[in-house]
Amino acid sequence: MAKGTSENLIAYILADASIAAITTEVVQGHVDQGQSRPYIWLSKRGEEPWDDLNIIATNPFREFFDVEVWATPAQLLPDTGLQWLLRKRLHGTKGTFGDGAVQMVYVSDHSDEYVPRGNQGDAGLEYASLNVEIINYQTALA
Repeated sequence: MAKGTSENLIAYILADASIAAITTEVVQGHVDQGQSRPYIWLSKRGEEPWDDLNIIATNPFREFFDVEVWATPAQLLPDTGLQWLLRKRLHGTKGTFGDGAVQMVYVSDHSDEYVPRGNQGDAGLEYASLNVEIINYQTALA
């Protein structure tokens, strides 16, 4: 069975050696209690269909994800931190994406009003939050 967008997003993130050198923990929706090492949390926020009356859309055209990087302050430094590596890995991606393909991936910062949801503990970690938009993910043809 083909993987969905979320699973391929996780696989694509972990395929980057510079990210995997810092963490191999990418969790979706739920974080185990007591998680203290650096990790990336993500949750699908929504999707939009392709709005064309001449085409019947079978997949969502745009998918939106909240992505949070939870790490120590030293691991969240500007221009070198884990969130920067994640942005560099994802932003502008075209073509092959895990088991499928994407037309484009955009990454932006969340607004100041964003409320993080990827850590409910007191592990002493800080976070950086990103908005990830995946355009036209298509599963691979079998």
